[in-house]
Amino acid sequence: MSDGSAKLSGDVGRLKHWGGEAVAFVTGQAWRNLTDNFRDQTRARETFRTLRGLRRVLPKRLFDLFLEKLTSVSWPYILTDHGFGRSLSSFDRGELWQKLEPALALFRARGFEVVLTGGALLTLWRDGRLQKYDDDLDIVLYRRGATIEEVAREHSNLPRSFSELDWSVRHSESSFHNQFSLGDTLPGVDVFPIWDVDSEDVFVYAAGVLPRDAVFPVSSFLDSDQVIPFPQDPPRLLELFYGDWRTPDNVFKFDWTAAVRKGHLAEYHALLGTFRK
Repeated sequence: MSDGSAKLSGDVGRLKHWGGEAVAFVTGQAWRNLTDNFRDQTRARETFRTLRGLRRVLPKRLFDLFLEKLTSVSWPYILTDHGFGRSLSSFDRGELWQKLEPALALFRARGFEVVLTGGALLTLWRDGRLQKYDDDLDIVLYRRGATIEEVAREHSNLPRSFSELDWSVRHSESSFHNQFSLGDTLPGVDVFPIWDVDSEDVFVYAAGVLPRDAVFPVSSFLDSDQVIPFPQDPPRLLELFYGDWRTPDNVFKFDWTAAVRKGHLAEYHALLGTFRK
């Protein structure tokens, strides 16, 4: 662990014993350490871990003010669990949806149903705006009747099948997905699958199983004069991903390790590994 990381971890440890002195803490040395990291956009992983630790021990109102103040140092760049990136809320929403629509049309033309998900779905539905503390969009693709094997093969081949888009692959020990870019200075779009589990249920990557009628048929949400594809019942999908989705969590981190233990997800990742060889 670097000196900076050790210092940040030590700060969090001390805070747990300070109790009522937490307010002084967030304006003292921890503030200086974290401000440096935000200003320079460095030590992203350690800094995000520290923020999650602070969120657990600080009153929510105080933590939210603290994070807001830190973010003002790096704005329009924000910190998420995968590093520093430009905040979705700093873009013109109408421009984003106009850039996204041709890609969605491509997927639909080749037999996929497409639905917005993730942080953009969450805050559009809850707050009527895009997520401040998120830096990419998320969509899911569904081909009715496709088996898990067919879905894994399709998603392993998405960059070749849709070569019109500018693709990259994002993967870690517990997750794999494709992402395409909306443009050089615009956010990426993560692409995830949904597949049939049985005649009534679907598996929504990577959160779990939902009744199909919670997602389909696709509904419409009007934002900035653009029609956005929404799930049929957004609260049910949001609860699956976020639990208490009505309470904002500005340092949310999806638990991939727990999710990958689910049978369907582990099987899907194993099939992806086979098709990508």
